[in-house]
Amino acid sequence: MHHPSHDPQNSSRWVLKLIFVVVLGLVLLSATVLVLFLTLTTITSSETVSAQESAAHAVYLPLIVGGTGTTPPPPPPPTMAGALMFGEDSFRSAAIAVDDQGGMHIAFSRTAPLLPGKQEAVIYGFCQPTGQADCSDEVDWHLAAVDTLAEGWPWVQLALTPNGRPRLLLMRPISRDGVPFGGLLYRYAECNSNCTAAQNWQSLDITDQGSGGGLYNTDYSYQNFALDHLGRPRFVYEDRANSAGAHTGAYYVYCDGNCTQPGTWFETRIDSSGDTVYVDEHAALAFTANGNPRVFARDGGTFSDPSSKLVYVECNGNCANSANWSLPAHLLSTNAGSGIYSWSPAIDENGGVRLTFTPRGGPFYYLWCHSDCAQADSWDGYSLDLGSGSGDYSALVLDGNGRPRVAYRDGNSFSLAYLWCDGLCQSLNPQWHVALVEDSSQIGAEHPISPLPTCVRGDWFGGLRPVMMLDAQDNPRFAYDAEYMMECLDNPNDPNDPSTTVEAKWWTSRFVFFPQPQVAANLDTATVQLSR
Repeated sequence: MHHPSHDPQNSSRWVLKLIFVVVLGLVLLSATVLVLFLTLTTITSSETVSAQESAAHAVYLPLIVGGTGTTPPPPPPPTMAGALMFGEDSFRSAAIAVDDQGGMHIAFSRTAPLLPGKQEAVIYGFCQPTGQADCSDEVDWHLAAVDTLAEGWPWVQLALTPNGRPRLLLMRPISRDGVPFGGLLYRYAECNSNCTAAQNWQSLDITDQGSGGGLYNTDYSYQNFALDHLGRPRFVYEDRANSAGAHTGAYYVYCDGNCTQPGTWFETRIDSSGDTVYVDEHAALAFTANGNPRVFARDGGTFSDPSSKLVYVECNGNCANSANWSLPAHLLSTNAGSGIYSWSPAIDENGGVRLTFTPRGGPFYYLWCHSDCAQADSWDGYSLDLGSGSGDYSALVLDGNGRPRVAYRDGNSFSLAYLWCDGLCQSLNPQWHVALVEDSSQIGAEHPISPLPTCVRGDWFGGLRPVMMLDAQDNPRFAYDAEYMMECLDNPNDPNDPSTTVEAKWWTSRFVFFPQPQVAANLDTATVQLSR
């Protein structure tokens, strides 16, 4: 085998050639990097100027460097959709709330039960949506008929503490000073763990009031109960006085702890003492992020202006002192007649107030105030054309971007409707949309009832007293009541008397949820001249 001889000079030439190739490669690589850097710098500079000139057309992409990039957020939970009722007995006063984990809490009342073997009760339910249970079926829910909340409480309000614990305010008519249905009794109830077990609920009767109103009064759609920023219960009510004329006025009632124990509730008067201005039992209560209460109600007019108006009062500190409550700001007339009037407030993260309002006979109003809301001049708004008779029983909430979402009763189909705004909502060019949640015929299909033998006809009518909440993804969750109305003969034994009367003979509570709709038709708006 031949081996080349070892030549030091020849080896040096090979080493020099190798060094030259390596250096040339490095030079070429550096030049390429330099050109690429200059190109990217030019493009970036050009795009930066373009973005500054027209930010509306800028597109921003996520930047991931090596292994230090931000972990992408988890995918949103699966969208849920469902509509259900819990049994075929007579239920009313549906309420719903959603906790931070998306769990749905509901409450409703079985009052004057119509099916054999059923008792009066307040029913609380809970469902936590999972991959196996999306809450669209009754078997997904855990329910408790709370025995200690029996005795027929036809009006139920539900709220959650910041850690998701349910709180209830219950109202029922009582005899007062010998007058049947001469007043209302308020009861507070709470649970702090395993709340679908009835024995874990505790309650306390708080106060009664002279008010009136029958068992089936459909006007009690006002949320006069709320929790402050610390989860402490508060409500507002009006007392029209006892037989001695004592205790007349409107009161802010509050508890700061141990609220099912006697002696822990207090009240302070919030309306104008010595005047004819009253904050009545149709009050709606809401809180700012720092716990300041805001109240809307109907007044009783004044000597100079006897017409009833929507009024607003507020307190910004030490609210146990009546002197710290504002004088009422009079906004719009509730109009005369026997029809329904209703309103619903919401507070944005900056303390601004939003309001939906429908006086007797309409129209439907959307109002707002950014600051100094105790001054009527601080309010603005407009009306929306929702159709004849539409807009009653509105329920307003704000989504994560502060945009209004509204549930209300559609006057054409007597069904639940949903209204939302996606932009410029506090302007005269808002982007409102509307959709029918479900027609009342759906209730009839699931819960058919035959009219009584002495009745001519009957049908379900829904959309009553809706309550709406949003989950963390701003998907709406609704609760509302429906009534089965029958037209019945006044004198069924007299074949010559065709006169009839329409009455509600059955009630049910309905719960509906679905993903937030993305498209619908815009609505026309009209400017509003507010009362000053």
